[in-house]
Amino acid sequence: MQFLYEFAGKEFTGYKGQKAVKKLLKEEEGYIQNAFYRKDIGQISLMWGNKEGGLKHIVARRSKKYNINEFLKDFSAVLLSGKKLPNKKTSRLNIWDKKRKKMIVLETTYGNKKINWPITEFEQKKRPK
Repeated sequence: MQFLYEFAGKEFTGYKGQKAVKKLLKEEEGYIQNAFYRKDIGQISLMWGNKEGGLKHIVARRSKKYNINEFLKDFSAVLLSGKKLPNKKTSRLNIWDKKRKKMIVLETTYGNKKINWPITEFEQKKRPK
């Protein structure tokens, strides 16, 4: 995905699910195309990103309160088994996992291209309205 290179950087291949999360945490750069798949959403890519979105954003925001490896250990489970809910912004989806009390927000575009990618994750104890 050449259009992502400027934002996302180097592409890593051969990683899926939680292994993709661990890889980008280790590298602190890049992206993994189609790291996850949900029947109701389709392919979901994972990006290191920046302070506004992606794993870098999650690390920057959540490491103040949590051990980041502990916080992200169930990222894949939240993303794959959480309930899909609408978001106030039409280009986004919320994925809420009641059991783990976490929510992931997916952006469904980058620029004018369609691509699903997590922009943040946070603690969410109650179902969002």
